[in-house]
Amino acid sequence: MTSRYKIKSLNGRGFAVFCGRKRVSTPSSSMSMAEQKMYALERRDKRAGRINRSCITCGESFPSDGPGNRMCKTCQANASEIFTGVV
Repeated sequence: MTSRYKIKSLNGRGFAVFCGRKRVSTPSSSMSMAEQKMYALERRDKRAGRINRSCITCGESFPSDGPGNRMCKTCQANASEIFTGVV
């Protein structure tokens, strides 16, 4: 399992945890403090069932919202287009 979080430098103003381009933590004065925040976020996600999973359709890795979420957003959209109106 790869982490969906990354620690980035804030150009001399400390470090913060990011999920993609979005900052998800307050600035930390040291890298080790930012790592602690990142590990706490990862533990929270694991308890909630949110981890990176492989899509069952295309195989790409995506951030899943739980054990029932096995398709990436792109494949979900394509599947809903295919099955629209089918009963």
